[in-house]
Amino acid sequence: MPAGEPHKGRALRRSLSIRVPGAGTHEPAQTQESDRPSLRLALAKGSLGIELDAPFRIDALTVTEIALRFTGIRFPIDLSGGVPRFRHRRGALDRATVEARSNELARWLGPCLQGILSEATPDLLIAPVEAGALVGMSNGKAALAFDVIVAPGEGDLRFIPANARGLRVGAPPHVLALRALAAMCRPAGRVVGGAVVLEDAVGALVRRVLPDAGCRAPSVKGARWEPLFSEAGLFRLEARTEQPPPELPSRSIRALELAELAAEADEAAWKGDLEAARGMYLALLERAPRHREISERLAWIDAIAKDRAEAALATLVDAVPAMDAGILGGELLAAVGDRDGAVSALSNAAHLEPYGALAALAWMRAAELAEDLGKQSSARDSPVVPGDQRCDGVHLPPA
Repeated sequence: MPAGEPHKGRALRRSLSIRVPGAGTHEPAQTQESDRPSLRLALAKGSLGIELDAPFRIDALTVTEIALRFTGIRFPIDLSGGVPRFRHRRGALDRATVEARSNELARWLGPCLQGILSEATPDLLIAPVEAGALVGMSNGKAALAFDVIVAPGEGDLRFIPANARGLRVGAPPHVLALRALAAMCRPAGRVVGGAVVLEDAVGALVRRVLPDAGCRAPSVKGARWEPLFSEAGLFRLEARTEQPPPELPSRSIRALELAELAAEADEAAWKGDLEAARGMYLALLERAPRHREISERLAWIDAIAKDRAEAALATLVDAVPAMDAGILGGELLAAVGDRDGAVSALSNAAHLEPYGALAALAWMRAAELAEDLGKQSSARDSPVVPGDQRCDGVHLPPA
């Protein structure tokens, strides 16, 4: 089955709510070269435990820390047998940390995205943004970009696509974003409404690492993921036990609220039933009038349909001026014959777009629509990214 196509069967086997929980420069750690992790004994807070002796690679991920503690061990105790003496005991997880570098993630995940834009592997960019990551993909003719908001929930990890946009992609960008995210998280990830959930991600991590080292996987009861930490080129997630629930960033909270509100509509769109999704988005606008994200998802469905441009534009401008609606606003203005407005909207979108490949296509689209030769030249000659705002292919907004 192509990665871009949803499963034909029912996506959810049981009900699951994504709302219910179920700094400084970082120096890269020296990663263990062995294909098996090594462990060592550790004493902390008056208890004996086992921890990872060196960072361990799993594909593009680096597990930098796993520490567990044993209960019911009375001192003094003979430690001369080392780790093997305690490997059959089941401890309790204390903490676990996993890291990934954005360029390694992109190389690893790129082949998963065949079938999203085309059958070929797209050029993939992953870069840190507030509360998550920017994902951009292109095949030279089409480009798609979206943010992935990371919202930890107890031992689960929830990934929510947001701010999806694209040019020449042939389907609503939010639908493609959700399909791309599902493809990148397979086989462990499960689509739940408008999010992809990795259930019991803490447990899955320790079960992947510790048995390979000859140690029983510990209990992960009470383990919670902390909010995502990121800096240039690096992502880090840390799970700890006996900690209060994390304080999520406001952007993560807003994304969770929207994912729950639009869950049924997003899932219908992901499965390919755009007419059903359209009706659900319309019903949602009755409950949440002028909701920008819902209005944009509805407008994208109508824009792709080609014969609903006026309806799409009416839906959009009820929530946001078309000039401020990015690529979607520009394409809809062009569809209703307002070429000057479309050129302005697309030029604004290209100037603000952080993903270089999509910005380039937006400038070219603006040039195609420009009737005046001077405007065409200006659009074609515009830099994709100003020189002082370029970072690994990402257009950073001015401070």
